Amino acid sequence: MNKKLNLLAAAALSCVGVAQAQNSISFYGALDAGVLKMSSTTASPVYTPSTTDAGSSSSIKDGGIGGSNLGIKGERDMGNGNKAYVQLQGNIKLNDGATGGANSAGTTTNFNQMALIGLSGKAGDVKLGRQVAPMYFAMASTDARGARYFGSTLTTLVGMNSITRAWNGTGNALFGTVYNDNSLTYTTPKFADTTVSVQHAFGNVNGSNSAGSQNSVTAMYNKDNLRLSAIYYTGNGNGNATGTAANGFTTTANTNRLTSLGALYTMGSLTMSFATFDGKIPSGAQVPATGSAVAGTTHSTANAYGLAY
Repeated sequence: MNKKLNLLAAAALSCVGVAQAQNSISFYGALDAGVLKMSSTTASPVYTPSTTDAGSSSSIKDGGIGGSNLGIKGERDMGNGNKAYVQLQGNIKLNDGATGGANSAGTTTNFNQMALIGLSGKAGDVKLGRQVAPMYFAMASTDARGARYFGSTLTTLVGMNSITRAWNGTGNALFGTVYNDNSLTYTTPKFADTTVSVQHAFGNVNGSNSAGSQNSVTAMYNKDNLRLSAIYYTGNGNGNATGTAANGFTTTANTNRLTSLGALYTMGSLTMSFATFDGKIPSGAQVPATGSAVAGTTHSTANAYGLAY
């Protein structure tokens, strides 16, 4: 483990050298904004179902296809087919100029999407820091909409997390999120047209190596017109589980599970996709609805269909 950490530290130092030498540094981003008018809006976070009507709304909205963001990437050739790299990326809002956004802890950081260092070569790829979860790449690979918002597999995942009533839209969700803090990811070289990724997200809790941690394994197959994906995710006590210890749910409870299989087939200009999800959480993780004793769902399944032309 010390050798791996020393290697990653060397990657960081090497990429600092890139910045000094102005070698292979690139700036990138996307700016997207529009006008949004709604006849009624909810007074609560969109991830928590509510019948409360806050009235109509007309506003400038940042992010139509996707939220605006800015980033910087740098890399350096380490020889023998290896390279070290860094990447920083965060949101910027065109409506008010604010930068950054929520991280997995529910607080706000400038580089809320990616802040990582890595090494890649013939033996595979290793990334350390805040990064896009491999399970998101797997979902996107077998989704006709590329896991982008409405009608996609991302919508399915957000919906599954929401109906548990154990997630309030911030922090780590019980069935996984798009971005992970404190994470280490290894991706294998491609073999038999398949790529496998393994990720561990550290909980960073003193006195416990398992509290708040997450693990996932994904596989993506891609050949000719067919793509296949498989996901297995498990979380330890992540999510909004405040006050549920009496029901047997703790920060170290290794009980959050998500499995998924997906397929995408392209025939000329027509793309068809299908994905199935199965998620389970302990009953003690549920948070009752506001003003009601009715809790959320502990076991949910979902299917996502996609068609693009």
